[in-house]
Amino acid sequence: REERACALDALDPDSILRHYRYFLDSDDLPQSELARLHHLAGSDYRHTFASGAVIVHRGDMESALLHILQGTVAVWDGDSVIAMRHKGDVVAERFFLSKGNVGVPVKIVAETDVVLWRIEFQEVEQLAATMPSVGTCIFRSVVTQLSRRIQNQMVQLSSTVLEDGSVSHPYNTASTTSSQARNESGEWSEAVQQALS
Repeated sequence: REERACALDALDPDSILRHYRYFLDSDDLPQSELARLHHLAGSDYRHTFASGAVIVHRGDMESALLHILQGTVAVWDGDSVIAMRHKGDVVAERFFLSKGNVGVPVKIVAETDVVLWRIEFQEVEQLAATMPSVGTCIFRSVVTQLSRRIQNQMVQLSSTVLEDGSVSHPYNTASTTSSQARNESGEWSEAVQQALS
């Protein structure tokens, strides 16, 4: 299970936007655009879930970024928890970038009482059209977090070697021998890439 310490200490719009790196101090935004950005990070876009509530069902066509403002969520694959996300984390980056064209292969459940800040892909596109610097910040932050998560998964995969020389994937009970994990050019094999998708 993956865990991370939280640095989100306040829930006012400025603190939220800066925590997720969606706003730069150097941005000289007109007051009307700043107000629009603050509204997007305000209470109208926040949702509460009681402990045990299903936030995203397997198969949902999700196109929103889910920011955890309070609480912890569990990501389930079948009967197993494959990740935990905590206050200050983001969930569903890959499905946000797919614009809802891919069904979610996992279930996301509130492990505790949860407050989420939800942003739809379409809303970010609209922001980017009128505030390019803000849109760039949001997309860059999403891609950076997703890339870091994939890198961490690759490290876990390559470092978990069993006694028989096989590599155990953290999300799967199946294993792949170290000679099968990479092909002759040193790249990850197709089987491993599929396991990480």
